[in-house]
Amino acid sequence: MNPKTEKIISGFCGIWELISEKCSYSIGEPPKSGTYEINFDRDKVHFHVSWEDKDIKSSR
Repeated sequence: MNPKTEKIISGFCGIWELISEKCSYSIGEPPKSGTYEINFDRDKVHFHVSWEDKDIKSSR
């Protein structure tokens, strides 16, 4: 991967929290909460998503 692309991807790495009240879903309700973890390792980008629905059921 070229350095420019790597720098762009690195800017998105970290842990992101969902702001459910700002979500717009056309089908169903948005999750109550959500966490998105983005990591970059060599030539791969890894995503880990964890949601909690309105009934407090976790999804990974």
